Amino acid sequence: MTRTLQRKLQKENTSFRELSDALKCEFASALLRHGAFTVSEVYYTGPTAQRMI
Repeated sequence: MTRTLQRKLQKENTSFRELSDALKCEFASALLRHGAFTVSEVYYTGPTAQRMI
């Protein structure tokens, strides 16, 4: 299954990391657009906060 995903991503000229980063960016942008969180809150509690641990 992993190899199938790699082939499909390669066919689309992308990678799992690129898709993951794009999704995180879209999620953070949506939170900010809707006024649900401040920039600081998104930074410290959003999907990228896991990298800080």
